[in-house]
Amino acid sequence: MIGEILKKYRELKGLNKTEAGKLVGISDSFWSRIESNKREISNKLLEKIIEKFEFTKADSEKIREIQALKEVPQVIKQKLEQMGINIDNLDNLNEYCEKVLLPCRGEASAGFGRINCGEPTEYIEVYKHDFSKKSFVVKVIGDSMEPEIKDGSIIIVDPNQCEWDHVNNKIGVVRYKDEIYVKRIRLRNNGRVILLESINPAYETITILSEDIEYFKCYGKVVGVEYRKYF
Repeated sequence: MIGEILKKYRELKGLNKTEAGKLVGISDSFWSRIESNKREISNKLLEKIIEKFEFTKADSEKIREIQALKEVPQVIKQKLEQMGINIDNLDNLNEYCEKVLLPCRGEASAGFGRINCGEPTEYIEVYKHDFSKKSFVVKVIGDSMEPEIKDGSIIIVDPNQCEWDHVNNKIGVVRYKDEIYVKRIRLRNNGRVILLESINPAYETITILSEDIEYFKCYGKVVGVEYRKYF
């Protein structure tokens, strides 16, 4: 734990807790709580402690890794809460940290219409969630859905949620005139007009009139997004 490492270096320098706290600009009580693992510290303070107490390279790497690992559950929890998932304890959180393999059915445009979406081209590992067993993933090309869905994201599509009551005012993967898009779907005039909207204001809305609805197909609602960037 971080506290044990701090205590080791404080004692190596022959300092009491008041002196140790003063060296890095915090109170003795604050230092005491950190050393007893009762108080979290910021990355900025951690780096200052590493510098002032002259940590070895090995101990610097070790304490930074401990700090990073302590942050991971909270970061994941915040992301899940943004998705509407309430995590009450670490056991539930770990359940959502599990990964599963889903078939990738190609790519969808988050820009101007292009790319296709067909049979599985590969299987991609994604974090487990409460999507259906028939769900699949699609790679996103383009920036029309940014900032919510970035160019290069992997989106999880649930084909069991493709009826109007599932996708109206939601983001889905659709085909229109043999082109595949990821867009927000809105119905107008009792379903006689379909709007395919982008989040990025640089892109215009695609309007599908009643006479062209036969060329429209919804593959399912987007139920998850994972951003991946490769170099």
